[in-house]
Amino acid sequence: MIGFETLLHQRPKSKLSTSKAFKHSFINMPHLTPETWLEQATLVREIQHLRAAARILAIGRPERARASEAALDLAKAREAQLLPETQLMLLKWSEQVTTFQAPSISDHGDRLLWMLERQK
Repeated sequence: MIGFETLLHQRPKSKLSTSKAFKHSFINMPHLTPETWLEQATLVREIQHLRAAARILAIGRPERARASEAALDLAKAREAQLLPETQLMLLKWSEQVTTFQAPSISDHGDRLLWMLERQK
């Protein structure tokens, strides 16, 4: 398995994924590695982006309906790869968002990583 520090250097850095709290937030879910959580964060980002792309492709351009459907199909395939723990944490987001200042969150992947930090 790749070490956590190595993994972090292989992806774009964010404040959330490099913080000390993030590195130690896996105590409650020891069966899931930091690598797994970063993969899950990437998946939820991709799902969010694919759904946005599908929505944009469908606006006023009926000839792009197939592209929109393809983007939705890709989003659904990625959703099938989400772990139950990830799905649960994202459902809890609305409960926790009131305690956080939204400007630091840029997408659903950051939401997931922020929630992991809060679990320590």
